[in-house]
Amino acid sequence: MKDCLTKLLNRNSEESMECICLLLTTIGKSLENGQCHLDNYISKIDIFIKKQKTSSWIRFLVQDVMELRRNNWVPRHKPQGPKTIDQIHKEVELESRRKEQ
Repeated sequence: MKDCLTKLLNRNSEESMECICLLLTTIGKSLENGQCHLDNYISKIDIFIKKQKTSSWIRFLVQDVMELRRNNWVPRHKPQGPKTIDQIHKEVELESRRKEQ
């Protein structure tokens, strides 16, 4: 993984920065606990953002990764998967009851 991060950082493009952010969102916690020097990668990302004119999308992705790291890699919101038909029907029923009251 360190090689992947290094290669992506050396590309200096927004696409690679997006990949880095998504990768760190997924494996950041395990990198933090391992022998990887995550501080070096984070500082390089920060330098890239300050040096390059980047889109808002990339800046927000980087901010999300930084915030996730500050929160010990615990996401703000629990990721939600797809809902079942039964869950959707129950939500519709609850919503209609609320409107009737």
